[in-house]
Amino acid sequence: MVTKTPGLAFALCLTAWSCASAPLGPVDVEDVSIQLRVSGGFVGQDFTFVVDGGELEVRGIACVSFCEFEAGEVITPISSQLVEILASRLEEMGIFGLGGDYGSQCCDQIDYELTYSRGLRTVQVRGSGELIPEGLIDVIADLVSLSRARVPAIVALVTNPSDWPADAYAIDDVTVDGLDLVVDVEYGGGCSPHAMDLVIWGDWTSSDPPQVNAFISHDARGDMCDALISETRIFDLVPLVRAARARSGINGNASVVLRLWDPVTQNQSARLVRIDY
Repeated sequence: MVTKTPGLAFALCLTAWSCASAPLGPVDVEDVSIQLRVSGGFVGQDFTFVVDGGELEVRGIACVSFCEFEAGEVITPISSQLVEILASRLEEMGIFGLGGDYGSQCCDQIDYELTYSRGLRTVQVRGSGELIPEGLIDVIADLVSLSRARVPAIVALVTNPSDWPADAYAIDDVTVDGLDLVVDVEYGGGCSPHAMDLVIWGDWTSSDPPQVNAFISHDARGDMCDALISETRIFDLVPLVRAARARSGINGNASVVLRLWDPVTQNQSARLVRIDY
């Protein structure tokens, strides 16, 4: 069963044209499919995967080279909230008016073929990373993270934790590996895949480095089994870095601190996680 939370389309319109021409109204995630083929580059990678809103999963389609999944494999479960946000970002940047082949630059450029479907409407965008319309590359980067079982952080400063699924879990350990937040978690279940999102919310502090609130939303999808599951979830922090750079206007090296809410202590300052970028 798909869990839907209203009001989570946080993307802003980039131009008046995109607002007028692209969105189809509220997103029903069951109608959403985002397929991406990644090919080329220095190493000659070639793989295809799909974000399936109906099944709420990222699934491998084809793996020719330099991929971490097999065809048909479920790479990672995802939340309906994340599917809704990805679809809203694509539509509000005018994806249905961006379809076409933008060409490929020579040599070591990575080529992308993105196919976005919502209901009976489908659009395809092809081209190398340097030629695809500006704004789309950030979404593609988040999709590529999903193909590696790294769920992109959701920056939703105006949201509230009560808007998100909050099934019980415990955090065992938190580490930072480059721009990945690696979280060891425990929860009860074992009969269905659970979705987790890292949500960044609230106001930035004026401290140096700035701090911002974060929590992990957990959707057990009605799993009533009681096995104790211990696993590692990885969250891609690149969306947080984008937001921090947009806020500061500085593209150089900097830092930000997450005040990660701990579901056991219910204390936002229990875990201060510093991210250097």
